[in-house]
Amino acid sequence: MAPLWKLALLATLLTPQAASYILISNCVPGSVIEGHKQTQGKIGLYATVLKDTLPELYGDLKLLAVGPRDKCLETEQNINQNSVLLRDIMVKFPDMNLVDIPKALHKAQRDRSYLFVFHNKYHVNYPFIGNCVPGGIVKQLNQTRGKIGLYSMALKMLLPNLMGDLVYLGSGSAASCITGMNNVNEGNLTFLHSAMTHQTYQKLHKVGLVKALSTADDDINYLYVFRNKMWNSTYHIMDGDWN
Repeated sequence: MAPLWKLALLATLLTPQAASYILISNCVPGSVIEGHKQTQGKIGLYATVLKDTLPELYGDLKLLAVGPRDKCLETEQNINQNSVLLRDIMVKFPDMNLVDIPKALHKAQRDRSYLFVFHNKYHVNYPFIGNCVPGGIVKQLNQTRGKIGLYSMALKMLLPNLMGDLVYLGSGSAASCITGMNNVNEGNLTFLHSAMTHQTYQKLHKVGLVKALSTADDDINYLYVFRNKMWNSTYHIMDGDWN
């Protein structure tokens, strides 16, 4: 049977988090665009139709391209699966042709499909990962002699491909610790910056070096925040505008 501390950590880390990639695309048949009366069948104006339909999802238009239906759908799938950078789309999918501003004012061709690539408004950066651990669990780990700071090594050993450098260690009640963890894991960088630059923030107390070498308290919860290695190692893919 897995040790209690491993089960507690895995239960936390396996909780689903909503995450979205920075780009989202939609491949629209030319016949649909051509038949839209309000836009007079104009290619570029159909981007407004999509944005008006899902204003909470579609942000700025990043790219507009045209091609055969099958290639358009293939490109759409790769973008929505986060498999291609914005700058590489036209290179990796040569059957798609860029639609510039003058061409965007033309009417759509019924036998072609048009790829609209937008900024995804649901996209959130997750460069850090937080884990709230009860003091009793930290204290019981024999390998680290119950030391608060050393417990971070146990977390990194459990998931070495996920957890990078420790950037913050805080202590507080269960409620404040869990709230802090959720803020970190939901990409709230403002919260993390405030916690890192204040000795106490939202009832979380920063644990300094001396305190980190002491034994954990059963009645306190500890928030460990690491750099997310899995996220950062692919960040140039997550961010389609990366240069």
